[in-house]
Amino acid sequence: MISNNGKSQLDVYMEEGCIAIDAGINTLEYWKLNKHRFPQLAIMACDILSIPITTVASESSFSIRGRIY
Repeated sequence: MISNNGKSQLDVYMEEGCIAIDAGINTLEYWKLNKHRFPQLAIMACDILSIPITTVASESSFSIRGRIY
């Protein structure tokens, strides 16, 4: 989606200054507050950030060793 000034949401987002890590910002809260400014980016961010993490090692997830009877 291109804005009125001819820039995409990503271009506008990338041109903004960085937020300091010690600012205490919750990433999901940031996207909730800025979803009106960057609607498509907010949807993508929430999709990506809502993926549950796992403690299973990737090698054991895809290994068939030990499953052969």
